[in-house]
Amino acid sequence: MELFVELLKRRKFLPIIAAVSCVLAVAASLWWNSELAAIINDVVAGMKPSGETVVKVIFIMAALMLSVYIKSLSAGYACEYLSHDLRMGYAKYFSSLPFLEVEKLNAGEQLSKLQNEISGVSNYFNSNLYQLFDDSIKFIFT
Repeated sequence: MELFVELLKRRKFLPIIAAVSCVLAVAASLWWNSELAAIINDVVAGMKPSGETVVKVIFIMAALMLSVYIKSLSAGYACEYLSHDLRMGYAKYFSSLPFLEVEKLNAGEQLSKLQNEISGVSNYFNSNLYQLFDDSIKFIFT
């Protein structure tokens, strides 16, 4: 966990943008749901949606699309930068080792760490990290 916090501290801007855009996307989604419910209630009552309502819905849909796009883009960049920093930190660790310690290392074990563990963490960043945050925000707002 300490390493994750350290990685986030290095790239403060992108995780903040991803978190804010996640909140905006959830807010736009909830706004869309409330407007859609109002339209459905009007149609059930026999009333046609007004021109103002149609314009409002188009605006909400555009805001929703834009916020989801920014959320996906910023979360993707943030995750890639976090993964990059993790790989570069591991590479710096190896490059700073004295030669005698490098000779003692088990190359297969270190390669396994690089390929499997760091790759697993990187995949978690890309597939689950911001989705978990997004789901939490949706739960809280809903």
